[in-house]
Amino acid sequence: MNAMQNRVQVTAADFNGQEWDSAPFHPAPGPKWLSEAVHAGRIVPHTRGDTDYARWDVTTPKGVVDAGPGDCIMLEPNGDLHVEVGP
Repeated sequence: MNAMQNRVQVTAADFNGQEWDSAPFHPAPGPKWLSEAVHAGRIVPHTRGDTDYARWDVTTPKGVVDAGPGDCIMLEPNGDLHVEVGP
């Protein structure tokens, strides 16, 4: 797996709890590990607060980390998830 296959960027996609208005990650649709992590509940969308765009609760070795638009979610070689905060 190359570096680009283990990294996705969170977009500012709107989420109403059931449907997206655009792709929530770039590149879309994302690598297989991403859909597996979402299905396993390791990456969970939420719209807490005053926003309609989705943010993500990402379970990492350090606990649950909030990832929003511009942040990157990465799969480490050992299988752990990591969030890199964007600008």
